[in-house]
Amino acid sequence: MRTRTFIPILLLPIMIMGQNNLFEYVQYDTEVTTSDTFVVLHGNIFSLHDQDQALTVTRVTHEIAEEWSCSICVGIACLPPFLDVYNLSLAAGDTSLFTLDIITNHTPGNGSWTMYVVDSTTMEVDSAQIALEVVAVDIDEISSPESFRISSVYPNPTNASFKFDLFAEQPGQYDVALFDLTGRIVLQRSYQVQSGRNHLAMQVYGIASGNYILQTSHEGKNSSKKVSLIK
Repeated sequence: MRTRTFIPILLLPIMIMGQNNLFEYVQYDTEVTTSDTFVVLHGNIFSLHDQDQALTVTRVTHEIAEEWSCSICVGIACLPPFLDVYNLSLAAGDTSLFTLDIITNHTPGNGSWTMYVVDSTTMEVDSAQIALEVVAVDIDEISSPESFRISSVYPNPTNASFKFDLFAEQPGQYDVALFDLTGRIVLQRSYQVQSGRNHLAMQVYGIASGNYILQTSHEGKNSSKKVSLIK
C-alpha cells in the first residue's frame, strides 16, 4: 500500500541582529515540531535587563502557500492568523516562549517570514528571517509477512521512546531499524525473541523531530510501521 505523508524539509538558517543587549530573541532552526497537518517553529525571547520591558513582536509575511495559515504565539497565547502584531510585557530576567504555528492542511508549499521584536523604550530591535518548505513524500507500507508482524507503535507521536509488539511464529534474532524518509538508517537494534508475542521498546533520544519508518527484518522478510517524533 502506498501512502503520502507531508514533511518540512528545509528551515533556513536564522539571522539574529541585536544591538543594545537588553533582550535577545532566538528563533531556533533545529527545534521544529511537526505532524501531517502542522509545523511549529520554536524560539525564545530572553530578558537581559533588570527592569520590565514592553516589547512588540511584528510578523512580515513574504510568501505563504494559499492553503496554509500562520499564527504568532507568545507564551500560551496565540493570535488569529490575520493579526501580525503582538504586544507583551517581559519581566526582568524572564524568558517568554515564542512560536510560529503553521497549519499546512496536508498541503505542500513554501513560506517565508521576517519576525521583528522591538523594545518600545530603547527601540532595540532583534529580528529573524525564517523560510520553510514542506514537501509530499510517498511511502511504501510493506505488507506484513505471514511468519511475523509488528503492531502499531505507541505512543505515536513520541518524544523519547516508543514501544511495539512483535508477533513471531519462530524464535530467533530479529533486526529492527528506524529509517528517515530519505532511506537513511538513524537507529538500529537486534532482538532475540521468542515465538508468540514479544514486547519491545526503543529509545529515540537525540533523533530529530520528523516522520520515520520502523522496519523489522527476519530471514529476508520485512514488516514496517510509521513513527512520528516530536521534540
